[in-house]
Amino acid sequence: GWDTHVFVRQRSTRRILSINKSMYELCLVEQLIDQIIAGEICVVGSQYYSSLEEYLIPTEEFLEKRQHYQKILKLPQTGEEFVNQLTGELSTLLDDMNRNYEIFSPSTKISRGSLSFARIKKKKLPARVEKLREKIKSRMKPVSIIDIMIDVDKLTGFLDLFKTVGFKQGISREEKAKRMIATLLCYGCNIGPTQTQRSTGVSAANIGYMRRRYCSEENLLKVIGNLSDCQHQTWLAQSYGDGTGFITDGSMYSAPKRSMHTEPHFRYSKGRGIISYPLVSDQYVALITSAIPCSQYEAIQMFEVLFKHKSHLPLLKNFSDSHGQSFLAFAFASLLGIDLLPRLRTRKHKMLYKVDKDANYENLNDAIHGTVRGEYIRKYYDDLLRIVVSFYERKASPAHILLKIAALRSTNGLKRASIELGKACRSRFLLRIGMDTDLRREIQSECLKGERWHDFGKEIFIGHGGKLQEDSLEEQYRTLLMLNVVLNCIALWNTLAIQHIVSQLRREGEEIDETLLSYLTPTMIHHIDLIGKFEIDLSRKVPFKFVRRDGESLQD
Repeated sequence: GWDTHVFVRQRSTRRILSINKSMYELCLVEQLIDQIIAGEICVVGSQYYSSLEEYLIPTEEFLEKRQHYQKILKLPQTGEEFVNQLTGELSTLLDDMNRNYEIFSPSTKISRGSLSFARIKKKKLPARVEKLREKIKSRMKPVSIIDIMIDVDKLTGFLDLFKTVGFKQGISREEKAKRMIATLLCYGCNIGPTQTQRSTGVSAANIGYMRRRYCSEENLLKVIGNLSDCQHQTWLAQSYGDGTGFITDGSMYSAPKRSMHTEPHFRYSKGRGIISYPLVSDQYVALITSAIPCSQYEAIQMFEVLFKHKSHLPLLKNFSDSHGQSFLAFAFASLLGIDLLPRLRTRKHKMLYKVDKDANYENLNDAIHGTVRGEYIRKYYDDLLRIVVSFYERKASPAHILLKIAALRSTNGLKRASIELGKACRSRFLLRIGMDTDLRREIQSECLKGERWHDFGKEIFIGHGGKLQEDSLEEQYRTLLMLNVVLNCIALWNTLAIQHIVSQLRREGEEIDETLLSYLTPTMIHHIDLIGKFEIDLSRKVPFKFVRRDGESLQD
């Protein structure tokens, strides 16, 4: 460490002869930084470096609300019950895997001290899928991005959710709709105010005004949530998923170098930017997005977006990329009643832990690297519950709370309890996917939806080479929210158009199996005009009805 740099010692006796003052001061600064990050020293009144206690609700308030949230989250009353339930499930799975190891060994093996999963064979597309896709593609008439937003507004009224931040709206509803559509085109497609003025006739000054006065974070989140709820009501969306699953994965967007939050990312070979971190429903619609620096830990952001979205979908399953495989992510996802299903990358994240140190699992011993210390979970169960209740009460950002816990020393009791809970939950997950190939296939399939959504966003965000033009992280965040409003409009419009065409084909006597519908994804853009000169015609007739999954039409 610092000893050789700070002290000058006598060789024979190791007696300190002198101190290097400069190096001593650097040592003090580094230790101070470490202890502030770890929460051992706090900065009173600071947003990021206060003590953990300041981020949590008061103990008295927690005791009042504890039973209410335990009932909502279906958590046991005591730590003893919780630990018994958790360890009982883990022991049962370990016994099942050990007993039936030969049955599961073709797809799950023990290799180099961890579980190893065989590659899942790619599913062959049914022969009729391509033919059906071609028929739908041929019947999908060309449409402009402007007309898509007009149609979706007529069907859902989403533009009415854009409220002014002032006391009153000084323009008519029709004029507001025209300007708002132009503003969404401007920032959602990243073409800029000047080019939007040439394309739509709406002045750059009015576009800037609409962004400042109408495009607040609150308004944009409400619109995204409203469009996701509308997508959930369509009958075709039920073929994509049941609405309880969601995908979390980040993607980098280039940003100006002058922005203080712009950083390089280790996953991307060149360039600097920020991470767009959307929460995407398994029904192909965004629920929310977030903008974070490239250096921020994505697993923590997963909990932040979960508590900010305005959708009414019952979210129960989180399909995440490899950032979701940490102990902390598993621990708090389980307390929140979320079934965390991440992709696993490295061997160290495929190691198992058992409950009883004396238990012998002859087929699994090589993959078991310790025991779950249930006494820590039992002792700090109330503290873990208090953290979860603080998430719901929004006393502080979940990301700030989890960053503070992650920075605690490994000897801290609360952090040890979180890690031990994470060990049990991740071991339980590993055993589940080891015995269930269909679950692994589902994880892979859902994560591909997230990647497809990122590609969809890059295809729409075409202006300036897909590079964000705003300097501050807050403005970049608002632009990404507007992008997701546009993406949700396209996804909903495409879903309704596919529904309309499928119904036409069925009326013409063609048999279309329900299992084929899941392959008709609504992220296609071959029929959409993104550039050119557009007329904002609010009197345009919508080419189809909004038919819900109960068979009724919203127009009726």
